[in-house]
Order: sequence, then C-alpha cells, then structure tokens
Amino acid sequence: MQNVSLSKYTQIGNLDGIYFMWDCLSVNNPTISSISILCQHSKSYININPYAAITLFKEMSIIASNDIYYSINDNFILYKNCSKDTFVDWFSKSFIQFLFQNSFIDFTKISYDRESDKYVFSRTAISLKFACLRNLLISLGILSKARADGQFYIDKYIYLFFDKGKEISRKMSLQKLLKNLDKQQEQGEKGEKFVINYENNRLKGHPRIKDIKQISQIDVCAGFDIVSFDNLNSDNLDRMIEVKTFEGTPHFYWSSNERKQAALIANHYYIYMVDYSKIKTVGYEPVIIQNPIEYFKNNPQWLLIDDTIKVILNDIKINDNE
Repeated sequence: MQNVSLSKYTQIGNLDGIYFMWDCLSVNNPTISSISILCQHSKSYININPYAAITLFKEMSIIASNDIYYSINDNFILYKNCSKDTFVDWFSKSFIQFLFQNSFIDFTKISYDRESDKYVFSRTAISLKFACLRNLLISLGILSKARADGQFYIDKYIYLFFDKGKEISRKMSLQKLLKNLDKQQEQGEKGEKFVINYENNRLKGHPRIKDIKQISQIDVCAGFDIVSFDNLNSDNLDRMIEVKTFEGTPHFYWSSNERKQAALIANHYYIYMVDYSKIKTVGYEPVIIQNPIEYFKNNPQWLLIDDTIKVILNDIKINDNE
C-alpha cells in the first residue's frame, strides 16, 4: 500500500547520500537530530534529505524507531558497515521490490524500444506525486534519462522487471480468462434461449412443440444443445442443434465430441450461428448450417484449426435457413 507521506518530498538524495545515511544509521541508536547534523557537515558531493530517507527506510522496513532513536532491523544487520558496492547492489534490489510490492510502478507504462534494444520507462510510470521515488531510481543508476522525449531507459536489474512483468501478466491472463469464460457462458446461455424461441416460432402448430428442449443444461457431453423437429411433418425429434454464439467475425469452438456427433447424425445435425449483437433485433434469424462436416469440407472460407473452426472471410453466405 502506498504511503502518502513519501509524496511530501521531491528528492530523497543521490547515491552517495543514501549510502551516507546508511553509515549514519550503522552507529548505535542515532536520532534524527544527530543524523541531520552529520548530513549538514557532510562532503559537498553528498546530497540527502535525512527526513525523506528516514521515511523511505521505515516504509521499506529496513529500520525501526521508537520515535526518537533509529536502528537497523535485525534482518539487515549483515549490511551494516558493508562496502559501498555491496550496499548499492542490495539496496537497489530492495528498493525495486518495494516499488513493486506497493504498486508504485504502472507496468503498462513500460515498453520496448526496438531501435535501442532497450526498455523504456515512461515519465508517468510512477505517479508525479511520488516523483522522489523515480528520481531515486535515476540516482541509483537504474534509470537513465538518455532520450530526447524525456523518457527513461531501464539500465540495471532488468531481470527484476521481467520477473514482476511475468507475475502481473499471469494474474491479468487468469483474470481475463475467468472474465471471458463468464462472458462466454452468459452469451452462450442467451444464444440457446434465443434458438429455443426461434424453433418454437418456426414450428408453430406442431403437435409436439412442447417437446423441443435444451438438453445441454443436463447432458453436457451430448455433442449438441437442443433437440427439435426438422419440419411440421416430423413425428420424431430429428433435428439436433448445436448453438454457437459469437461476437464480431463469425467464429466458434467446435470440440472433437461435437464433430463426432455431427459425423454420426449427418443431415440431422445442425449448427445455429447466433450473432449476440443481433439477438434482440426483430426478425433476426441465425445462420443455419446443416450437416456441418460436409458443409465445411466444401466451403474453404472456413478453416479448421485443432479444435477450433475459424472463419477467414469477413462475410459468410448461407442462403438456405431451413
């Protein structure tokens, strides 16, 4: 969770300043006053805002305090009095992870630049109110401002960005998949109800019209969704209907079991293609494909890819809507 207290600062310090602060904290139980005095008398190349640095260190949970004295947390004692190179490497990695864990970085604002073969970190990848954090990434050498448009290149620890990017991608993919599955299921159910109504209207006057039914609610392995009659003279349920509801370009998933049933039932097997955007349009009729196994063999505008039938042409013309 982002701590707004960090938004009070525009700068935290440069690399030398951060390391100097860490040295100050390595002294037994320093106070903010003693640290501030040391910073005031530090060398000119050291740039540090002790209050901002203390706030950041506390948010990163690398130091603790009792409101007066500060101390390095036990988990990080091994970095006490360490070399500058060791500190910078450890702190840089910890800082990046801190930004990730608290969602300071918007990964949609990181992109690949083909010309430079580098990853570009947008100026808005970190909110402007937390500009001090972006500035610290620059001070640590993680970002470099080498672009004319004011964007930044990621120069160090790119593998950490990769790992986080994969994690986010997996979460987004799973969320998107679940959302799409819910949406497809809802649209599929509405498509099947539409076809039930369509069949009742098509066969109005049939003595057994009440026998038209949606079997997919119980038998999900039947290979079709609805049983109906071919025409008003049919005595038996002789039309097996697989409903395919789609949006945009006509396309659908056709499982191996559905194809098996289509081959067995042949001329009594139908696919009803329902355009979800037209379900509520008065007079709309679905595209009806009889004996789809034979139909798709003779119509090259459809392409069978693994378990998926996909349309290639933008328009499909099937004139016989039986």
